[in-house]
Amino acid sequence: MKKTSYYTILIIVTLFTSCQNSDNSLSDNGDSLSNSDENNQIKDDYKLLVSTKNGQLYEIGNNTGNTNKVGQINNIISSPFVRTITSSKSKIFLIEYISNPNPTNNLLIYNRQTKTTESISLKLPSSIIGDEPSIIDLYWNGNNLIGVLSTNGLISNSPKYLITINTSDYSITNTGITFNQDSITSLVQVDNKVYISTLEEGFLEIDLITNSVNELMFDGKQLNGWRLAVINKTKLALMQVIQGSSSTNSGKPVEINFNNKSIVDKSNNTIYGLADVFGSSIFRLTNNEYINLIYSNDSKLSILRCNFITGQIKLVKINNTDITSSLKILDIVD
Repeated sequence: MKKTSYYTILIIVTLFTSCQNSDNSLSDNGDSLSNSDENNQIKDDYKLLVSTKNGQLYEIGNNTGNTNKVGQINNIISSPFVRTITSSKSKIFLIEYISNPNPTNNLLIYNRQTKTTESISLKLPSSIIGDEPSIIDLYWNGNNLIGVLSTNGLISNSPKYLITINTSDYSITNTGITFNQDSITSLVQVDNKVYISTLEEGFLEIDLITNSVNELMFDGKQLNGWRLAVINKTKLALMQVIQGSSSTNSGKPVEINFNNKSIVDKSNNTIYGLADVFGSSIFRLTNNEYINLIYSNDSKLSILRCNFITGQIKLVKINNTDITSSLKILDIVD
């Protein structure tokens, strides 16, 4: 009989219960932008494109927090892995895993212009064998999709394969790169390097040229966290896991520097409760902001905008009580 890992149980509890717990809330430290009558005078500089776990798509104003539903990903038969939702400028991709009657990985493709959804049943490479082979993470690298395929879903110690998906014919290539970390939270790609964050198993660097997998140490310590975002070729942003915290999805924004293997704390000594812990996030180079969705002290879903240059942190409450947890930021709409 298969047993799920402690990590899997922890994440299930996190997604459905702990996000609303006050212990996970944001300490109100920083500038809070009002959403009252003053909202009439506040103008948005840009909007966030976000998705919910059931495929609803919204644009959210960065200053007003006002929302506008802009689409719906259809053809969803089974709840998709939220962490697999990723977007190019023209399409949104996500993986829907169906276990019965046979394990099937469907790639759902939403056209952002026509607002239509296509579903493609992916054919896995014969070199990948498992009882429940499933794609558990996905990232748009600017040209194609790169992902993590687990041979047995979220079962502990299942071998993981790094794969690529060609978006011209949707064929899957097994890179031959494998690892066993279970608690994967996000991945990004910078040139020929893939970086993977985990909850409790360190920070991985995968070299696509040498096919090597290494755990990187920063300031001589293991690094765990969520919500990776690319700043440039030598820096990433991350919500670092707070060791010893009673909150299962709390973190603080940090800057990762690969040149000197160091971490710079950008939190202003504040811990934040994330609305969802899976998948990559967004760093907006135009104004040097690392952006996440969090819960404030009054359990209101909010935008966290952390400026990595000035150190200023802004909190914008979202004006829509129908949008709850399991949200992922897909893109910036200027």
